[in-house]
Amino acid sequence: MTENIGWFYEWGRGSGNFTLLGIQLIAVLFILAWVFAIMGPFFIILNYYNWLRVDPLEEEVGLDISRHNGS
Repeated sequence: MTENIGWFYEWGRGSGNFTLLGIQLIAVLFILAWVFAIMGPFFIILNYYNWLRVDPLEEEVGLDISRHNGS
């Protein structure tokens, strides 16, 4: 049987073992940092070349007509 059976279960038994939940929070923070480090420069480059937005006229008319021929 594993040593870390779940933080809420341990907490309900009177123990405040934070090991499992702490590891999961560190993993979530690592994933967020990884996504920001990889995608941040990508979106900065797209924003620099103005590739994130459509033209104001196309935005006003609607992308259904300009990009998808009304369908």
